[in-house]
Amino acid sequence: LPDLDGQEVLIRLRRQSEVPVIVLSARDQEAEKIAALDNGANDYVEKPFGIGELLARIRSNLRKLPSFQEPGRIVELDGLSFDAAKSEVRLNGAPVHLTRTEYRLLEMMIGNRGRLMTHGAIVRKIWRSSPSSEVDSVRIYVSQLRRKLGEYGTAHIKTRQGIGYVFE
Repeated sequence: LPDLDGQEVLIRLRRQSEVPVIVLSARDQEAEKIAALDNGANDYVEKPFGIGELLARIRSNLRKLPSFQEPGRIVELDGLSFDAAKSEVRLNGAPVHLTRTEYRLLEMMIGNRGRLMTHGAIVRKIWRSSPSSEVDSVRIYVSQLRRKLGEYGTAHIKTRQGIGYVFE
């Protein structure tokens, strides 16, 4: 990293996200590995490494992520039912009609519950564009989603002013 120390990158990243991080480094000193892992890295691979090992470590870290899109799996959260196989959302048994974007936003929130989702991360995931182009859209869609979920939305979708949202 030319402009910033990797340890500082990890520290800053962990303030905003729990995205899995695998450090690839030529540094093989134990203290460096410990610092990276203590600062939030999920794994540490020393250069040179085999591509097979790296791919196995990526798969291993991905298995640790919350997976709620397994076929037939329904997530139940305080009266909210999210059925990914049917693309169906129910609140206290009643269907909640969401647009495709609202559905994808709720899906992202459920998959990252308890974690801060920055405006930029939401834009990249939902719209697959640069964060500066859609931040206002995020606010509008979150507002619509809250409205459609009523008191549930207000109670569970929390704003982190100027940063993003947390689904609690």
